[in-house]
Amino acid sequence: MEKLDLKNIKHVLLPGATGGIGQSILKHLFAVNSSLEIYTLSRSPLEHPRVHNVIAANINETTLTVFLSSIPNVKFELIINTVGYLVSEQGGPEKSLREINEDKLLEYFRTNAILTPVLAKVVRNNLSIEGFAFVALSALVGSIGENELGGWLRLPGI
Repeated sequence: MEKLDLKNIKHVLLPGATGGIGQSILKHLFAVNSSLEIYTLSRSPLEHPRVHNVIAANINETTLTVFLSSIPNVKFELIINTVGYLVSEQGGPEKSLREINEDKLLEYFRTNAILTPVLAKVVRNNLSIEGFAFVALSALVGSIGENELGGWLRLPGI
């Protein structure tokens, strides 16, 4: 397997580009290759002349399929999934069994664990036949300092 040369690729799929990890990757990719075309789905607007961003409140199989079917001739050499969260509008991670809520857990696992293989499934028709790389990144804990706050029950499930 050849090493992927970021200087020679044309198209990148970067779901979650408006989050902290996604923004850092976006900045790095453009620093290495300013002619890239980057396609992303995110919850927030993203203004850049070489970024094709679709705002989606929920990134799931349906939104990914509709998005990718709208660009059937784009073939990705690099897919980096940065969609994920630890804290949402419904609150942070559970620190005791009393805080467990089935609906919150299902949404958390759907976004942080299930979405990656779903993305792999739906992007298959948009992959470069000359080779591609698929990467999934997530920050489950914001900082080492947060370790002092106590354990979080849902993390071992991922």
